[in-house]
Amino acid sequence: MPEDLEDRIIVKTLALEGRKHMPYLSNIERRSLAKGIEEGEHRGLVEAIALGLELKFGAQALEHLPRVREIASVQKLRELVVELRTAPALEPFLEALRRH
Repeated sequence: MPEDLEDRIIVKTLALEGRKHMPYLSNIERRSLAKGIEEGEHRGLVEAIALGLELKFGAQALEHLPRVREIASVQKLRELVVELRTAPALEPFLEALRRH
């Protein structure tokens, strides 16, 4: 939904609810918030992969973590989490890592 339309809906909704003040986020604030959420998710996915590697394949598998950290895409990290869950051994996970 376009942001200007969303803003108008929020204003109308709050007016109907009898509220006088609407918390307003500028475009910069919205983008910053979205970026912060994405960075937090990125960090959490990297930590999840690190834990999974260690628990599933042993501490030595953590030597591949620097390559995981290089991946900027949250979606690609999500895909790697799935690969890690289903990988029967370290090599299939590393193949998936090389594709990303």
